Amino acid sequence: MLSPSTPSPPLTSPTNNNKNDITRRQRPSTRRLVWGHARSLAWTFCRFLFKDNNWTLLLNIIGHFLAVRELWGHSRRAVQRYTNLAHTSSSVANNAIARSSSVTLLADAYRAQGVLHMALGMLAALTMRERRLSTERTALWVLALSAWGQTLVQTQAYLQSPALYTLRALQHFGSINSILTLVTTIALRNTIRRTGRWC
Repeated sequence: MLSPSTPSPPLTSPTNNNKNDITRRQRPSTRRLVWGHARSLAWTFCRFLFKDNNWTLLLNIIGHFLAVRELWGHSRRAVQRYTNLAHTSSSVANNAIARSSSVTLLADAYRAQGVLHMALGMLAALTMRERRLSTERTALWVLALSAWGQTLVQTQAYLQSPALYTLRALQHFGSINSILTLVTTIALRNTIRRTGRWC
């Protein structure tokens, strides 16, 4: 029996200290933990993007909201950037009142077009939220028809009056619309093949 003056034995044995050291050495660093989490998040995000029609719908959301930003948010600047209306030298353009009215009308038309782009972007976003093939197929029909129609109208406008539109308009809206037309058409074709139904 131990007397009160006898010191008590240590609570931790050398084997416990060795185990703690080994555990401390095996614990990964913070940088490695962050890198592992980032890699798993990126993998999950990529799987989500390439599942069904998520990639196509996400591209439609981005493309349409870029158009909204330019056409609705900065409609007067869009008139100056994408048309030569302010620089034409005809008699109508020399009249300041007529030129100002033309710019105002074109800015209003751009704003109205921007609202339609916003509606199409919202349609793509709501379709991503609603995970049903029938909903996706219907939304892809609407997005594809709008992309085909815009491509046709823009091509006709550039061919009929090439002096009115700038090269920047062709590069900006032409490239966005070409990408949306291509990916939406492919997604619509794949969805029709997968479901075996047109509508």
